[in-house]
Amino acid sequence: MRRRTVLSAAAVGAAAAAGCGGVLPGGDDGVEDDRADDRDADERDADERDPDDEEGVPRGDEFETVVDLVEEGADPTGEESIRPFLDEFADDDTLLYLSEGRFYVDDIWWEPDLTGFGIVGEDATIVPPADEATRLLNVDGGRDALVAGLTFDYTESVGGRALQVVVDDGLEVIDVSVIGRLEEGPGPIRVDITDPDGEGTVERLAFPDGGTAESIATGLYVGNSNQGDLTVRDCHIEGFPDNGLYGDPPAGTVNVDGGYFANNGIASVRVRGGSIVRDAHVRCDDAPRDFPNMRGIRATDYEPREESEPVVVEGCRVEMLDVTHSDGAIVLGTGLAALEIRDTHVRVDADGVYGVRITTPDRVVAEGASPPRVSCADLTVTGRAEGAAAIRISDRDGGEIRDLLVYQSGADRDGIQFHRSNDNTVTDSVIEVRGEPIKFVEATAQVERTISTRSPPFPFGG
Repeated sequence: MRRRTVLSAAAVGAAAAAGCGGVLPGGDDGVEDDRADDRDADERDADERDPDDEEGVPRGDEFETVVDLVEEGADPTGEESIRPFLDEFADDDTLLYLSEGRFYVDDIWWEPDLTGFGIVGEDATIVPPADEATRLLNVDGGRDALVAGLTFDYTESVGGRALQVVVDDGLEVIDVSVIGRLEEGPGPIRVDITDPDGEGTVERLAFPDGGTAESIATGLYVGNSNQGDLTVRDCHIEGFPDNGLYGDPPAGTVNVDGGYFANNGIASVRVRGGSIVRDAHVRCDDAPRDFPNMRGIRATDYEPREESEPVVVEGCRVEMLDVTHSDGAIVLGTGLAALEIRDTHVRVDADGVYGVRITTPDRVVAEGASPPRVSCADLTVTGRAEGAAAIRISDRDGGEIRDLLVYQSGADRDGIQFHRSNDNTVTDSVIEVRGEPIKFVEATAQVERTISTRSPPFPFGG
């Protein structure tokens, strides 16, 4: 399983044959010749076994050295800490493998500046200390880091951070789960790509249990050292008070590809300018957690900039069914100039919650080179919410809305509200609400090929 072990055994066999002149104590020449032939065959078999052994370990063929920590003596019962084994065997171009079992890590493990390092598990569970909120596993610096196939069990622990990976480039965190509701933060995982040309992938994370409101925990945190481009693919992040995905570092992009994000405070998905949220399902249907401002998707920027790229939301499903309170299902924050929404379905049943909320831009943004505006195409907004509106646009001119379908049955629910926004266009749309289909407050818009109806109570309940 471990290439270093196989090669060392072969080398010892060859050295013994050379150093002893072909004769072992207590043997005769003929017997030793047979044994030497056996050793040669064993060496050939070992060379032939290497690829097969490594293929038995997920991703093992991508590393020079594969170390099975259990074979090296690590305890798979969760009684003794495996941290000494992590310290001993972590190295460049080395994959540490954990087979089925429970593996206790008693304190912070930190390894800096490795190139080509990985930890993978198969049915492997990491057990943190019970009474201390520790930043448990830390890969800091270097490049090409892989962490995959691990479950961190916090059911008997107060919380903390399970994993932190900060590398220049080549970041992969795949099939990592965190179970147990966290009572203390900062939250399960932090990742940073520190090279502006660097890339990374976070895929199939599962954080189903979240954290208490008092923990102020964030599900997946893209840290302030990030400069590169990260893809977050098919992740399940649920029940965190301080953002499910916080993807708003000072630089780089955070692109979301699929996934389920539910019942998170502040925002279930928060990303910065230049990022794309595609094919994600965002849902808020659990209000009693006392989480603040349960937005669905929040497009903003780490700090207001004079020039920025828009956030794109495409092919998403966003449901706001029950919330503590919320600015909206999809919100463009004050710190970012532009948002594009395409082929997306928003359902709002929670009263007073906007389907799309475009906020007043910060002065730096308003006076900058990037026009502060919104573009919507093939957006559908449905649901039973009362009050507020399907869409509200404030202090941003030149908005473009086309192929919009609004069908909302709640009392006093408007379709589109324009506040101090001019030169907007609404085309090829259908707006059916019980409030005002299009409401202007010190605003203007050109409306073409659009059916707008102020309807009586809907026969099918919206």
